[in-house]
Amino acid sequence: MDGSATGTAVGHNRLNGRFIAGNTEYRARQQRLAERVRQLNLDYDPSPSQLALLPIIARHLDDALRGRSAERRVRAGNAANRLLRLIPKRQRQEAPTDFEREMWAGLKGDKSKL
Repeated sequence: MDGSATGTAVGHNRLNGRFIAGNTEYRARQQRLAERVRQLNLDYDPSPSQLALLPIIARHLDDALRGRSAERRVRAGNAANRLLRLIPKRQRQEAPTDFEREMWAGLKGDKSKL
């Protein structure tokens, strides 16, 4: 059983397992998930229909990092990997090196850049 159901998790009432007043773990998890979705959106190039998968992937990745049992962490990591394979990675624009700039200037016939 999960620790939150038995009341052993930090910030939970021991009698009913619910969050106690003033607990910020719920808000902290929501912020972690929102940040992870933002980062996934920057790293991957999802279609509009794949955007709905990003919050699910973020939850799986968070479970993979913070799961209580090894089995839960492995399952969450594998689920996130399967879903991430469906979304293409975003192509990064790399800055051209000095050699590439000189080569392009030479090809264009622009001798002032050399």
